[in-house]
Amino acid sequence: MKYQLRKSNENDFQTIVKWFENDEFSFFLWTGFDFEFSETYLELKKKSLNKDISCVSVYNLSEMIGYYEIHRYQKKSNWFRLVRFVINPEFRNKGYGSKIIKSIVDDYQSKPYTRLDLIVFEENINAIKLYLNQGFILEGVMRKAGISNEKYMDISILSILGKYD
Repeated sequence: MKYQLRKSNENDFQTIVKWFENDEFSFFLWTGFDFEFSETYLELKKKSLNKDISCVSVYNLSEMIGYYEIHRYQKKSNWFRLVRFVINPEFRNKGYGSKIIKSIVDDYQSKPYTRLDLIVFEENINAIKLYLNQGFILEGVMRKAGISNEKYMDISILSILGKYD
């Protein structure tokens, strides 16, 4: 199960948007609580131009199998947030998620960072299990922090603290 990480490009953004064209719930999990159902190709491209956001595509040979972003939240304290981690629907439940999260954690543990965190909807139990199994700690739950289809949703905050003081 080999894969390669690459800086995302325009073709990748088009692929990502297609993954969610017909799956509203997955798209909701993808966009997070601070976005509407409008994560488009142009919005992804705009993010890729921000020097504090790393847009990373994951490839298995020539096929894109995943995507994630790392946002630098605070420069002084080296606080980073993992955002929009997603696996291509055709490659889910094959172990790629665990391997990719492990490589992200390993990479950040070799760097001077204060924290690497993420937020995930409470209903996304599989994702929470994945993150906990890779060393993230549950910090807490923001109750009714998101809304979809007129239903409030709770959001978990998970993190790994670095060795940087």
